[in-house]
Amino acid sequence: MHMIKGMFSLTSFWKIHYFKNRKIKSMNCLYKLIMTILHKNKK
Repeated sequence: MHMIKGMFSLTSFWKIHYFKNRKIKSMNCLYKLIMTILHKNKK
């Protein structure tokens, strides 16, 4: 029963990830840009 519950949560997690994929990609680019700027400012 616990195994099935774990599998269900995993599939629901991947569904959420799949539906938010486009938004995540754009956010990822923005995050990388911010991180590179912060890294340059540290130096």
